[in-house]
Amino acid sequence: MGKRGLYPDLHCDVGNKEQYARNVRALQQVLTVLSLSDGSFTFDELQQSAGCTPFELSCLLEKLQYHGLIK
Repeated sequence: MGKRGLYPDLHCDVGNKEQYARNVRALQQVLTVLSLSDGSFTFDELQQSAGCTPFELSCLLEKLQYHGLIK
């Protein structure tokens, strides 16, 4: 995932706690979706597990598919 730029920057400005929290959340969502993307979960189940909106999940799935990490 690193060579594809899919890891959010967790070493951002320490004073900017909001940005750090967004990056941690994004990483958790990517890892959750990857771990559950075996074809046995519905879109709604993935969305609920990842804790994101339908639009966020759709964008994430497109990005993962573009990089060949999911089909």
